[in-house]
Amino acid sequence: MKKKKYQIDLTNGPLFRKILLFSIPLLFTNLLQLTFHIADMVVVGKFASANALAGVGCAFAVCAVVINIFQALSVGTSVLTARYFGAKDHPNLRKCVHSSIALALYGGIALMLLGEFISVPVLKKMNTPAEVFPEALTYLRIIFLSVPAILLYNFGCAVLRSIGDTRRPMYFLTIAGVVNVLFNLFCVICLGMGAGGVAVATLISHYVSAILILKTLTSSKESYQLIWRFVRFNPRQCKQILLIGVPASIHSSTYAVSNMIIQAALNGLGAMAVAGFLAAGSFDSLAATIAATFHYSTLTVVAQNHGAKQFDRIQTGFFYCLWTALSLLFIAGWALYLFGKPLLWMFTNDPEVVKWGLVRMQYLCTTIFLCSLQECAFAALRGLGYSIISMVIPVITICGFRFVWIFAIFPHDPTFANLMVSYPISWTLAGIAGLIMLHWIWKHKIRQDAPQKIHSL
Repeated sequence: MKKKKYQIDLTNGPLFRKILLFSIPLLFTNLLQLTFHIADMVVVGKFASANALAGVGCAFAVCAVVINIFQALSVGTSVLTARYFGAKDHPNLRKCVHSSIALALYGGIALMLLGEFISVPVLKKMNTPAEVFPEALTYLRIIFLSVPAILLYNFGCAVLRSIGDTRRPMYFLTIAGVVNVLFNLFCVICLGMGAGGVAVATLISHYVSAILILKTLTSSKESYQLIWRFVRFNPRQCKQILLIGVPASIHSSTYAVSNMIIQAALNGLGAMAVAGFLAAGSFDSLAATIAATFHYSTLTVVAQNHGAKQFDRIQTGFFYCLWTALSLLFIAGWALYLFGKPLLWMFTNDPEVVKWGLVRMQYLCTTIFLCSLQECAFAALRGLGYSIISMVIPVITICGFRFVWIFAIFPHDPTFANLMVSYPISWTLAGIAGLIMLHWIWKHKIRQDAPQKIHSL
């Protein structure tokens, strides 16, 4: 039927084809987000002052940590809504949608107000240079005004993704991204607003995307329709969303903490090493979007089929996602490395920066396929309801391991290569630990609930 043309029910029909139909728009969405962020940096870097660019950089680091933690809460909505959708439990699906929007709306308003109070002390605590401080503060305060829209968009996307709709979020992000670029050019070039202009453009684009998502949910005639008078905190659904979402938030923060540990060690190697590290980071981030895409694909296929008690399809879907992610990441990572030198020359004219950047690409791009192990394993654990376990493993194997590496191993050989090798080792440890735990839970927990004969992962 036309009204269901965007839905992808992963509980029946040809599974691999449906996974691709689900994953491809999601991959383009993730790539668009990265592309539009790069466009922001290009506009402010080319048409504003160096202080404006530095201000955006300082403030963005604060925004990224705070907002990413709260965005990760929407994982709880993804899992719970997909489970209800797979089980055809429409009453609880409705309650989950309205509880999610309540969390996004009221949580976003609270975070927006908090952001206005913490902006100055946080920037001071970060030792933001005096000449950069005004630009950074302007950017940060304006961006915090967009937090309710950011959360509403992400929780709304979580609802749509859970019923298999990844196309409309892609369309909406494309529209919002074009708006962002146009207002960037107008505010920065025509009005000369600097960092504030970039922030205003971002603010407008976030509200455009949020309005489009909310309009989609309110105009739907399906069980996930949003009816504003029913937006409230349903205790059971809120508890389950937070039980899954809070560990996901902590999991997300472990990567930020571990990267800060790496950055602290990297700073001691000199400005050229830092510049090369940052330049190359743009490219392995492109490859990492594939891992993020199949994280959500795995989560959705597992959660939908867990709700429908289609246990054989959970296994099949997991392996489809894992092997597809492994293959695509291997190809993308090696392609980026092989073309690394001309790609790096796009970002710099300094051969020393290119040299350092190639070292990062040698160690990270060629091994980034290992990320698919942890991303798919953790997504499957969350889809099965084991969110705390999927939080504990990366805390130990990612953050804990890198901490030990920096303070116990790196001092004996303080080289850039020794720093970079900690990444693939930590990815491998996290992936193996996640797969072992997934196998144990499948064998000792899930199979006991299966009404039909299933095999072991």
